[in-house]
Amino acid sequence: MSTYSSTVSDKKGPLAQTQEASEQPLASAWLEWQCQMVSGAIRGAVYSLGKIELSEANALWPADGLAEPLLVAAATQAEKNNASVQFSKIAYGPNNQRLCDVIACPILTDGVATAFVALAFSVRSEPQQQAVLQLIRWGGLWLDTLSERQQKSNAHQHEYALALSSSVASQPNVLTAAIEAVNKLAKGTACDRVSIGFRKELKTRLKAISNTPKIERRSPLVRRIETAMEESSDQQAVVVFPSTEHSTLIDNAHATLSKGDGHQFLLTVPLFKADQAIGSLTFERDGELPFDQATVKFLCSIARLLSATFVHKIQLERPLISKLASGCYSAATVLFGKNILS
Repeated sequence: MSTYSSTVSDKKGPLAQTQEASEQPLASAWLEWQCQMVSGAIRGAVYSLGKIELSEANALWPADGLAEPLLVAAATQAEKNNASVQFSKIAYGPNNQRLCDVIACPILTDGVATAFVALAFSVRSEPQQQAVLQLIRWGGLWLDTLSERQQKSNAHQHEYALALSSSVASQPNVLTAAIEAVNKLAKGTACDRVSIGFRKELKTRLKAISNTPKIERRSPLVRRIETAMEESSDQQAVVVFPSTEHSTLIDNAHATLSKGDGHQFLLTVPLFKADQAIGSLTFERDGELPFDQATVKFLCSIARLLSATFVHKIQLERPLISKLASGCYSAATVLFGKNILS
């Protein structure tokens, strides 16, 4: 066994719907989404701080199966170290005749560990283990919002966001994932139009517009949306239009988009990889439905969750586009499965 560790520092749609729910269904939906992102996943679990024991998991995927003792052991070690841990080629199953790798990492809220995620999966190289670990960390940026205080008022929003992300993650490539995201967001968040674009160097290229089969690249509308996205990405900030009187953000491109296309209320939220903007989501509404503070907060959390999915998909597609690093393609196929790369 080898161990590695690293320190971890109707129109209203679902936005207006609330329902009481316990933490377990939300954590279970999140865990299922994470495990589906990794081919060869055997068992996964989410444990609360100080409650890492058999049969005490907040979520366990699948509900029945093997390797739960390994998850408990890994999560316990991660809690003890306050760090991510990796275990290679661990024996499990009947007569310990099977081998798997196991990782566990803290989920942080304001820099403090509040839960631990453990995952057992088929044996792979250390770099591939690191890739799985990074995927779990990205997803953990969302799980830290599942606090008791938030879930009582926003349970349906969490469930909607996880269902959306699972649907987007299941798409075979970046383009189909982008189309799925904007179409579902337009319907589910009461927007007249939702667009997504991705940044390359200093320019943003529109990838998909809701309910639009084909993007006319030379149309003024496309350029206005891209410019609004660049305005948000350049400032690495969420831009709400019309802005409040206390806002210091530049919103000239948003004003131009609103005037040129007639949508009264606009919101652009950057998509991030670490501290780098990789793209943007632009939401547009008419009528008497502005983007209030609660809505902005919810859509920012949606963007944060989708960022992880799109970073993952973009990384998988780059070797195919450039036709370089065929070894990276093979590793990605082993790690995430051929269906994601097709």
